[in-house]
Amino acid sequence: MCPLQAYYDISTSIIKYKEGYIVNPLNGEIIMRPNEYYSESNKNLLVPTNYILCANFSLQTCLLFLLQSFWNYLAKSLAKSSFMGSFEFKSYIIYAIFSIFIFPLLQHFFRNDPLYTEIMPQLAYSIFMLLIALFGLRSHKRFTNLLAVTRKSSASQINIILKLEYFRDMNRYLTWSLFIGSISLLTLCIDGLTTAKYLNVHKFPADLLMCHVSFSLWLVFVILMLIFYP
Repeated sequence: MCPLQAYYDISTSIIKYKEGYIVNPLNGEIIMRPNEYYSESNKNLLVPTNYILCANFSLQTCLLFLLQSFWNYLAKSLAKSSFMGSFEFKSYIIYAIFSIFIFPLLQHFFRNDPLYTEIMPQLAYSIFMLLIALFGLRSHKRFTNLLAVTRKSSASQINIILKLEYFRDMNRYLTWSLFIGSISLLTLCIDGLTTAKYLNVHKFPADLLMCHVSFSLWLVFVILMLIFYP
């Protein structure tokens, strides 16, 4: 995921640096050159770059959906207790498979619309991340209940309780990171679909929300590494 995100960030930064700025003829403001005014070579470069971003979205959402199933495996291996039902476990796997295909399909479907080809995959990504954050809240409640039952068991070892507390905390941090990032990105995407585009045309709120998105994604990557390599 990190190499794909890094490739997208570096490629788009180079393109935007080369294209530079233009003066808005309506109000005289200096703005970044819109995509439709890019040179032909940079327009062609944007196509695979956008698909790489969608592949990154697919991998992230797929992994985070499968993480919900991983909690069930963890509960069984540590506390010998079921974390969720069989139907829910299989549902997360189906969600993960669905998320692999949805982002490239959205990119392909809206490929001829300069606005939608950028916003729609990001809008779907933010909705998926918000959904996963809601699943994280439910997982946190289950971790808390599992810890309460485990503490009451006389046969429970202290290291099992400590491990369950660790993974509960990691899930909590991950959930709040997803909430912050998804709500910030969702706000920008919805604003981008409006006529006024108030947030996107004003640099401070747009940059502030993008900082929230970037920082929360960085936290997600770090937390995932701490979950799988504690």
